[in-house]
Amino acid sequence: MGGRGRIQAAAEAQTGSWDWVLPDLWLLAERPTGAADPTDLLAGPPPGPDMPLAGLVRPAGIRWRIEHDYRQLNMAWDWATSQADRGPAAVITGA
Repeated sequence: MGGRGRIQAAAEAQTGSWDWVLPDLWLLAERPTGAADPTDLLAGPPPGPDMPLAGLVRPAGIRWRIEHDYRQLNMAWDWATSQADRGPAAVITGA
């Protein structure tokens, strides 16, 4: 189910109907210094009126870190399984 489908399902569960109006969202973009384009994007609900910007950015940074580590782990797993497909001798000797 796509993002819009989840939002529609949540709206229907809350109000009993779907009015085709999407809720307000904030889009955080991570753009490293010197980069022309953002490297990561995160959409989320708008913060409360008393939430400081740091309170919004910190969870996004934690999420980006988790996603980065997950991608690295998947790449390592793919490499290990491709080596294992060549047989145990290739893994031990590096051949």
